[in-house]
Amino acid sequence: MNGDEFWFYGITVRGDDVILNIQVQRKLAGRSHDAVPIYEASYDPMTWDLKKIEWKPAT
Repeated sequence: MNGDEFWFYGITVRGDDVILNIQVQRKLAGRSHDAVPIYEASYDPMTWDLKKIEWKPAT
């Protein structure tokens, strides 16, 4: 298999906070091991609220 897989687990809600764990697995053709997952996350600098997660394609 080649490409990225990701799934969410351990979702916790505490008041106004939500904790979301993300598991990422990246497979690359011709490699016997997983590559390091690559993603970019952006936050609101005033509140640290997550604005966006962008997954980079496997290469």
